[in-house]
Amino acid sequence: MTKAKIITTAGSKEKLDFCHSLGADICINYKEQSFDEEVLKATNNQGVDVILDFIGASYWEKNLKSIKTDGRWVLIGILGGTVVEKVNLMELL
Repeated sequence: MTKAKIITTAGSKEKLDFCHSLGADICINYKEQSFDEEVLKATNNQGVDVILDFIGASYWEKNLKSIKTDGRWVLIGILGGTVVEKVNLMELL
């Protein structure tokens, strides 16, 4: 059995340190780093298997770039809005 690699994002060192203390393997400061690029680096350009998305619309593109083919994207919040303009459904296929 392979251990899951946990990648988390937060906007401050304190929050990232807390996530690390809870077991996160990779902690990305989304205010200082492009989290989609960091996720791809951490996954050898494969993307992640699961995204737990608290933000919604404003992170649509970055999450789409971060997810692996056949990955699961769970929307659990809409802090960044509910409307995504000009969605290309072919990207989802």
